[in-house]
Formats: sequence, structure tokens, C-alpha cells
Amino acid sequence: MLISVTNFFRDPDIFETLCTTVLSSIIDQKKNGEPLRIWIAGCATGEEAYSMAICLTEQLGDKASAMKIQIFATDISETAINKARTGVYRPTDIEGVSESRLRQFFNKIDGNYQVRKSIRDMCVFAHHNFLKDPPFSRLDLITCRNVLIYLEPVLQKKAITAFHYALANHGFLMLGKSESIGKDSDLFLPYNHAGKIFQRIGIPGRIMQVTTQGSEQNFKNVDTSARKGAEEPDISKLADQVVLAKFSPSGVLVSDNFDIIQFRGKTDAWLAPSPGRASLNLLKMAREDLVFELRNLLQQAKKNQTPVGKKNVIFNLNEQQEFVDIEVTPLIKPESVHYLVLFQTSFSAVRKRPLSKVGKRVESDKDLRLKQQEMELTQLRAEMRNATEEQEAAHGELQSANEELLSGSEELQSLNEELETSKEELQSTNEEINIINNELTGRNQELNNARVYTEAIINTIRDPLIILDKDLRVKRATDGFYTKFHVTKKETEGEYFYDLGDRAVEHSTTPRSAGEHLAGEKILTDFEVSHIFPTIGLRIMSLNSRLLDGLILLAIEDITDKRKVEQGLAEVELLFKESKERLKLAVEAAGLGTWDYNTLTDELIFDGRSKELFGLKPNHDITYQQFINMIHVDDRADVDKTLKQALTGINNGEYEKEFRTSENLDKKLKWVKFKGKAYFNAKNEPYRFVGTSLDITPQKMHDQAIKELLQHKDDFISIASHELKTPLTSLKASMQLINRLKDDSFSDKLNSLIAMSTRSLDKVSILIEDLLNASRINQGHLELNKTQFNIAKMVDDSCYHIRAANKYSIITTGDLTLEIYGDSDRLSQVVINFVNNAIKYAPESKDITISIDKLKENIRVSVSDKGPGIPEEKIPHLFERYYQIDSKNAAYSGLGLGLFICTEIIKKHDGKIGADSNLGQGSTFYFTLPIK
Repeated sequence: MLISVTNFFRDPDIFETLCTTVLSSIIDQKKNGEPLRIWIAGCATGEEAYSMAICLTEQLGDKASAMKIQIFATDISETAINKARTGVYRPTDIEGVSESRLRQFFNKIDGNYQVRKSIRDMCVFAHHNFLKDPPFSRLDLITCRNVLIYLEPVLQKKAITAFHYALANHGFLMLGKSESIGKDSDLFLPYNHAGKIFQRIGIPGRIMQVTTQGSEQNFKNVDTSARKGAEEPDISKLADQVVLAKFSPSGVLVSDNFDIIQFRGKTDAWLAPSPGRASLNLLKMAREDLVFELRNLLQQAKKNQTPVGKKNVIFNLNEQQEFVDIEVTPLIKPESVHYLVLFQTSFSAVRKRPLSKVGKRVESDKDLRLKQQEMELTQLRAEMRNATEEQEAAHGELQSANEELLSGSEELQSLNEELETSKEELQSTNEEINIINNELTGRNQELNNARVYTEAIINTIRDPLIILDKDLRVKRATDGFYTKFHVTKKETEGEYFYDLGDRAVEHSTTPRSAGEHLAGEKILTDFEVSHIFPTIGLRIMSLNSRLLDGLILLAIEDITDKRKVEQGLAEVELLFKESKERLKLAVEAAGLGTWDYNTLTDELIFDGRSKELFGLKPNHDITYQQFINMIHVDDRADVDKTLKQALTGINNGEYEKEFRTSENLDKKLKWVKFKGKAYFNAKNEPYRFVGTSLDITPQKMHDQAIKELLQHKDDFISIASHELKTPLTSLKASMQLINRLKDDSFSDKLNSLIAMSTRSLDKVSILIEDLLNASRINQGHLELNKTQFNIAKMVDDSCYHIRAANKYSIITTGDLTLEIYGDSDRLSQVVINFVNNAIKYAPESKDITISIDKLKENIRVSVSDKGPGIPEEKIPHLFERYYQIDSKNAAYSGLGLGLFICTEIIKKHDGKIGADSNLGQGSTFYFTLPIK
């Protein structure tokens, strides 16, 4: 079962520590050209690998492109690896990514997000099982988060050992929050406990064995005691040396590469110089029959770091078969490893065989030879198995190297693509340079043409124009200058600008003041100078100048006549402005808008007030037809007709009309009054139509309200007259009959007439009470007498007379224990009105249900019947004053005040009133009151 649970920047605090501390430390230790290698073991769908790449990009900044970064991300799930390679994730997968990172490192594709190519190129995804396949090597950082928790302790130890092998010296390992290195504290040291980050220790490729404190020695003291021993020979030590020299086995001390460092004793029986180039390599000096065995023993000792040996190794010496026992012992030091190889002559198996009682040997030479070969075969099989394992390990390393080569190939391919892009950019730059060169050639030609054109213009223009040098001396002037100011070329060229004209006669501002501005500013615009010339008198001039390459180009415009006209116009404009302001104040005070219609261009100009009346924005222009379309459809034709009649000269072109506008966004109509006058030219053709607009909506609404109020008054008087007339007529008839039967006191008919009279009086009393209540509501005199009472009891008291008549069944349901603080009499009036309406409008429904329910913070009292129901469009009007569902039906009599009075009573209690109804299924009237 594969468990793939990961997301971007999982455990943000730990990731922050990793980026700011661990990665910074690794980057600082890197030299120029050294790659940064990271392995994400168990990468799932790639979120953690891409998060690591984003962190490195942010950490390195502009230096990211200069450093070679290799991120190997592996997993045993092919599906997860394939998804990781695409780098496409759903919005729910990137919840841990900030908005800034989302914009910088992701592209949005079809509603999903894809990691940008620059980040994807930093990561190499591969299918890999770190428990079986060989690990990577020379890594700076390994992250394996929340993978080891699913492994057995034995597999966890194997994984930790593999990670130790893969990491470079002082590399970092990061595990999940629930994981640790277990008992392998000799391989890693804690770097950050909270983040589960560890740092590698030990010799590369091996577990460093740390000596205990008791085994440490002071080598200075050892050397000192040795020197003292040399000065004072010990007889026992000399004897020991003799014994060791005679009886200790011969051997050699070799390095990690199996080169002989020291010979110990006589070794010529097993070692001899090989022909050819001189070498002290043990495997090259060993006898031919011993090379294979020595190589196997050395490899075993190097791999396991433990002493190994083999007895009775057969080899040929001087064409005779000999036996030797070989033992290899590793000598481990922190900085290096050496091996002590000892040789000891072994007695032949023949010499070691025991004798029988008759003096014959128990085993034959053949049996002994067979046994020896079986032992060798067993040993060969074990050696072959070891060789196979070593071959598999080598194969794993080759596979890892192959993956690294593949990664390098992809990087070379990416580099090739970048070079191609750079080539295209260079070609594009070259083309741009050629285009710019052509443009410069064209500009140069245009400049020459412009110079020619400028010279032609100066010689052609008739307006005064002079060219001054930096000292304000005249270098050149146009013919227009000489003609305008009646001077000659001799009197002008070479003279100072200040000296132009008569220097003795000045008025207002002089050429000298203009000269000061010309010398101090690069651009001079509309600078006025007034000067009295000897021949042409006072002249007002407008000067415009530009500074060009040390020369001043000065244009002179005579604006004397213009200023005289402007002075007269200013006086007229002042009068016109005052009149206009007075008119504007009058228009604004009256709330008027203005409009101006140009019949020749069909341009209609509204001022701000007119645009506001028609719901237009201040910058919105409008045509005549658009204006007509904004008028209410019922008034549109009439307004258009009247306007066109005014334009034909009818009524002397005067126009006045009231009309409605179309509905605006608020679905509201406006009444507008237009008043204007058309103006005609000499041919009696209209050329302008101006006027005012006025919003008369309030006036119209007031007129309509008065009209409706008068209509309501007439309707109410008619209804009240009819309603009062009916019981009074019945009462009058009853009284006449009673008068005839007054002498017959025991007549049954007399009792019936008295009862009828009583009912008529009751109706009159109810109508009068409704009128009084409506009057009190209008005057704000409806008062409440609030007490705490039981609602169910109030309902029973209100419906007692109906139950007593035994015509209708009043059913009370709900919570009959509820009490409320209110006016019992007024609320009883509401209930009686609801019940009477149910009897009046649903006479066939004999069951009337009154429900008393407690809602969250309210109490709801509802009256339901099974009558014909009420049309949906009439329900919103039920509680309006004087409203009747069917005023034409005599069976439904009344003033239309009952439900209106009920509404006001409920509002006084801070409650709500309403009705629900379905045609053919009955109606429900209800009110809710807050619980206080």
C-alpha cells in the first residue's frame, strides 16, 4: 500500500528554519563551480521538491543561475512520479503557497497551476527504492519526511545507514516530526531538535568507531618511556624480542590500496618481485596461487572492518605443493586504514593424519584430497556469493551514476536551449542595430531636408522674425521685420537687441527688459513688450523665442490692434458676465434647467440640471431623437408634434408642454415641464431653439395624492353610508313592527324582532367603534393597557360567543400555557377580527383552527380556515386602510378598517402581522409578538 500525503511548504516553521539556516550554511561552504546536491526521498507528487527549489531560488536571488543545483526527487510510485514531472496542481493542492510565490513561480493553465519551467528544470524525478536500489552520493542534504514511520526497525536502520553513505561529510538529514535516527547516534548528531534536522558524522562510506576515554594515551609520555627504556635495557624485553623474532609469523603491513609499507620477517616463500615495472603492491608480489585468496581476504577485511583468515591454502613453490595459513587484520585510525597480512606455514594434511593400531593411516591421500577440495568448494561458493553482492552494489552505484549522467544530459540540453535562445536574441539585436542604422541614415537625410526647408521658410514668411546670437546681437532678420517696423538691414544686423528703435523714447516695458528675459530663459512664450517707434508710434508686441545651439530665434507679433479690440470686448464681456450671473442665480433659485437645440446640426445641449432630470451623467451628450426616446411612450408623440409645430412658427415659435419621462433605474416616473422659444433666420428657417426645464413631479404627486384622497373620501363616505344604512333600515323596520305588536306582549314574532334590532345595533356599534379606532390611530391616541396574561385563555374568551352559537368549531392548538405581556383587550380584538373574517369569507368551512406556537424569541398566534383562499396579488393589500377583497359583493360588507386597525395594534406591541393563502386550500392570518 502506497501512502501519498504531502503539500507545498508543509510545516512552515520547519521549512523556514531549513531555508534560512541549513541551506544558508550549505551555500556558504560551497566553492565556485561546486554543485549543490539534494535528495528528496519519498517525494510523492513532487510538492516538497518544488518547495525546496523555490526556497533555493529565493535564498540565492540573482545568484541562482550561477550555481549548479541538482535536486533528485525519488519515489516508488510511478503514478506519483509522472504527476510530479508535469508540475500541474489543482487550486486545493497549493493552499500553502502565498500569493506572491503563486505569481512568481506558477502559471495558471485551465483553472489549475503549473510550476514554471525554471523551477522544474532544477528537479530530476526518478523511480527509486532506497531500501533496495543504490543511493546517490556526495549529497549535501537529504529529506525523508514521514516515510520511516511506516517501516520496521530493521528497515529503518538500513535506510539511515544508506542515507549516511549517500551524504557528504557534514551533510544534513531532515526527517518527519514523528521520526528519529533511533540508536544510530554514532552516524548523526542533532542539528535542530524541533525540526528533526541531523548532521552527518563519521568517515565517508564507513561508520567511524570512536575510542573510549580510557583507551586514549599521552603519546608524549609513551615516547619518553621508550627513550628511557632504550637507555636502560631490560633483559626480559630482550628475551621477548628474540622469541618474537624466531617464532612470530611473517607478514607485511599494507595501505588502503594494498601497497606494502613494511615487511615483517622473512616472506620470500609467499612474496616475490614480479617481472616488469617494479611495484610494492601486495597482489602483484604474491605467488600466483595466492593472489586470488589474498584479494578475497583483503576485500572481506575492507568491507567488514574485522579480522579474516583462511587455513591450508595450497600453492606451488619450486614445483612442490605447500600449505599456508593467511590472516588479514584491519588497523583502523581516524585518518586512515591499514591492513596487517600474516603468513604462517601450515603442516600438510598428510603429515597431520593419525595412524591406526597397525601403523597404517586412517584416511587415504585421495580421501584427504577430496575433503580438502570440498572445503575449498564451500569457501569458493561463499566467496562467489560475496562477489555477487559486491557486483550488485557496484551495479547500484553505476545506476546512480547513470541517473546523475541523465541529469547532466538534461542540464546540457537546457543549456543548449538557452544558447539557442541567446543566439536568436543576438540575431534579433543585430537586426535591430541594422534597423537603427537605417533609421539614422534616414534621419540624417530628413535633417538635411529640414535645414533646407527651414531656410526656405525664413526667406518666405512675411511676419517679423529675427535671429540673435548669445550676446543678443542681431544676426539676421526677415523682410517682414524690415517692412513692419520701417527699418533697414544696415540699421538692424549687428546691433544689440536693446538698441532696436529709438532708445530715447520708451513706454511701459522696453526691449531691454525683454532682452533680459531672452538671455535668462531658453523658452519665452507670449512675452509682451510695448515700445514707441519714431516712425510708427506706440506698438504692443508679443515675443516668442527658442534657444537653439547658441542662437535665439525670436518671433515678433504686433498685437496693438488686438489689444484695443480686447479692451472693448472686455468691457462688453464684463456687462454680459454680470447679466449672465444674475440670470443663473434666478434659474438656480427657481430650480430650472436650460436646454439649447441647434436644428441645423441636430445638437441638443442640456445643462447639469436638465441632465439630472433625465438621469444622464454630466459628460453624456444627447441628440434630439434620444431625447424623444427618453419621454414616456404615452406622451412621446404629442411632445414631438408640439415641438415641431413650434419650429414651423406656430404660436410665434413659443413652446410650453408638461410630459412624463421614461422609467429610470429606480422604476420611477418624473413629470417635466418644458418651456422655450424657436429663433428664425432671414429665410424664416429655424436655426436655434432654447428654453428651460422644470421638475414638476412633486406638484403632480401632490395633485395625484389629493385626487386619491378625495376619491378615498368619496369611497369611504359611500361605504360608510351603505354600511350604516343597512342596519339602520333593518332597525327601523323592526321598530315599526314592534310598534304594531306592542299590545301583544306574548308574541314570538315580537321576540324575534327585538333580537333583530339588537343585532342591528351591534353592527352599528362595531362600525362606529372601527371609525373611532381609525380616528385614534390617525391622531396617535391609540393607547395600550399592558398586563401579563395567558394567551389561550384570551383566545377562549374571545371565541366564547361563537362556540355558544354552536355553528362553528373553534379548535385551539399549540402551547396553551404561554403567557405574554400586552394589552389583552386589544389583542382579543385582533383575534375576533381574524375569526370573524374566517366566518365571513369561508362560511362553508365549519372548522377554524387557532394555533399558539413559541418560536425562538417570539410567540406566533394564527387563525386558519379551509375556505376558498385569497389571490396572491391581493395579499400585500389586505392590511391597507379601506381595502376590501371584493367591494362589489354585498355578502362581504364592512368599512375595510378591521385589518388596518389590527395592523396598528400589533405594531404598537412591536410585533408583525401577515397572511398566507392558497386558492382552494384556505387562508391563515397570523401575528407574532416578542417575548419580553
